[in-house]
Amino acid sequence: MKNIRSYEDFTEVLLEAGFSMGGGSSEGIYSIINWEWDKEPPYETPVRWHTGDRETDPWEWRMRVLDERDDIAYAKCFFKKSGYITRQWYPCFSPAAEEAWILWICIWRAGSAMRQNAFIPA
Repeated sequence: MKNIRSYEDFTEVLLEAGFSMGGGSSEGIYSIINWEWDKEPPYETPVRWHTGDRETDPWEWRMRVLDERDDIAYAKCFFKKSGYITRQWYPCFSPAAEEAWILWICIWRAGSAMRQNAFIPA
């Protein structure tokens, strides 16, 4: 995998990969930035969390993606944790979310779900 040194590197690798967790993951889900916000990167890079630098701060990249790209989505999509999905890969993820949502609607209509338990599956 390419070492990520900037936002451009990140989006390039993301478009190749199709999806990524927003940061490091103990759940074993693929993540381009594979270290947690409070950890040191595993390789030499200017990328650091929570610096406010739009080029090298992964926390800033989520907003850049939403502001600048129409081919990448950012949302709570992996076990209620943040992640990115490209337009090309969205069809691979949407059927699972749609099936879970349909199941929840059926449960709701059957009277087995309470309103405060409503959720949109991710």
